[in-house]
Amino acid sequence: MNTDTSVNNTLLAFLLALKELDSPLTTAEKDRFLQVFQGRLMDSSPEVWTNLIQPALQQTLQSNAAFYHRFQDYKLQLDTLDEQVPGDLLPSEATLGHIAPLPKTTLNSFPIPVPQADKGYEISNMVYRVVNTPEPIETANKLGLNSLSQWLANRCKVSV
Repeated sequence: MNTDTSVNNTLLAFLLALKELDSPLTTAEKDRFLQVFQGRLMDSSPEVWTNLIQPALQQTLQSNAAFYHRFQDYKLQLDTLDEQVPGDLLPSEATLGHIAPLPKTTLNSFPIPVPQADKGYEISNMVYRVVNTPEPIETANKLGLNSLSQWLANRCKVSV
C-alpha cells in the first residue's frame, strides 16, 4: 500500500468513526484535533504525515476508547480493500462547501492556507474542513458517508 492510500484510509477511517460517535467530543478533544490537522494536511510530504500528523492523531484517538475502537475497525476495513473507494461515495466539492466551508482563520486569527483542490487532496480537505467546524460530529454526519459505510460492509469481512 502506498503512502497516499494509507493516509487516505486513515483520514476516511477518522471521518467514518467520527460520524458514529454517541457522545460529543469534549472541548479538549476538539482542540487537539484542530492542532493535529491545522494546516499540516496541505503538506503532501510523507515525512510530515509519518513524523507529525499520524503519531499526534493516534495519541489523540487513543484518549477516547470508543472513537479509537471504531477508527481501528474502519482502518482495517479500508486497508484490506483490493480496490479504491469510488469517488461517488464521497461528498462533492459543492456539498462539502455548503456543509463545511473553508475556515477563514485559525483559533489564533492567523490566516489558514487554502487547501489544494486537486483529487489527491480531496479527503484531506474534507477532514480539515470538518474538524474546523464548531460541531465536527454533526458535520461528519451531514457528509452522507453512510453509503460509504454500507459499501465497506458489503466488501469486507471485518465488521464495525
